[in-house]
Amino acid sequence: MDLGGSPGQQVRAAGPGTVHFAGTVAGTGVVSIAHPNGLLTTYQPVTTTVSAGQQLSTGDPIGTLDPGHEGCPAPACLHWGLRRGRTYLDPLALLNRARVRLLPPTRLTATHTTVPSAQPLPAATTASAQTVRLHTLTSTNGERAVERTHAAPRTAVVWAVLRAELERRGGEKLTIVDVGGGTGGFAVPLAEAGHSVTVVDASPDALAALTRRAAEAGVAERITGVQGDADRLADLVPDGGVDLILCHSVLEFVDDPEAVVSDLADALRPGGAASVLVANRAAAALARAIAGQLPAALATFTDPGGRSGPKDTLLRRFDADSASSLLSAAGLAVEQLHGVRVATDLVPGALLDSEPGAYDALLRFELATAAVPPYRDIATQLHFLARKS
Repeated sequence: MDLGGSPGQQVRAAGPGTVHFAGTVAGTGVVSIAHPNGLLTTYQPVTTTVSAGQQLSTGDPIGTLDPGHEGCPAPACLHWGLRRGRTYLDPLALLNRARVRLLPPTRLTATHTTVPSAQPLPAATTASAQTVRLHTLTSTNGERAVERTHAAPRTAVVWAVLRAELERRGGEKLTIVDVGGGTGGFAVPLAEAGHSVTVVDASPDALAALTRRAAEAGVAERITGVQGDADRLADLVPDGGVDLILCHSVLEFVDDPEAVVSDLADALRPGGAASVLVANRAAAALARAIAGQLPAALATFTDPGGRSGPKDTLLRRFDADSASSLLSAAGLAVEQLHGVRVATDLVPGALLDSEPGAYDALLRFELATAAVPPYRDIATQLHFLARKS
């Protein structure tokens, strides 16, 4: 299950036990705790502060919450898992809650909100020149297929670009691969829109959650989960059969990004598109400076790979030029570049929850500024749509 939170928020052990694993899986920080009753709890994405074999009591800190969990409508989400052996269980059972009540969603599913389009958003065009209903992806038979948080400020720009790409294909049912797609934040809505999606991810917990999520959405027959690393993509996905490939928050963690991007290009059909999302080195340096971590900010600025030091959880960060060059070298022509999370990570979550209209205002700001320098250039992430000739 996913629990909304804030980046940097402390994550604590749900019960006493021993740290079974603490590290990264496919670039995502993961902690798992083996409990005396035979249960195993998992926590991701986190920056870990514990090590394997460490003994814990209930409530002991195990790390801090990282942003970047796909499909999360909050500034950050903790994916909390529970299993006994190979059987996955509902972690809510650990809370001993007397009653669970599901209330109708309000802010996040207001399907009539009209927002500025992020595609194409040329710098000379005003944000009001085009509009798009981001909450709805249209299926191939024209029916409304998805009504959920596509307009969350964290992901609205990416969804706008993807929606335009699907519309460009004129209702064709596409073959899509999501590399590092985790629990299906993008895969499930795309499958709901009628497309066949393969999710490649190294985490068995994430793929198990994907399976449950797909079944609950009624699209299990259109989603395939494949366990494996992005570095082995060539062994997992046949060449030349993919219409659209997603590679979000992956290239920062792989050993050989050039090889991975080459595999992305090989997997695509001629005319196929790659949606690539990477961490922006300029934003990381500014974020550290704003937080008062000035030595780390300077290190991030000066390091060729945009790292703050040996303890940095990312192997590299990118700017527009370095990422564009990486894609171009693999035969992928960059057609669009947008900034993602220009201001979202700077706005307190409490403000969005308490200030009327703040959420929609942030959404509009993100979409209006996504393609406009210098706002685009200081966004937390950079999103590229590139096409194979």
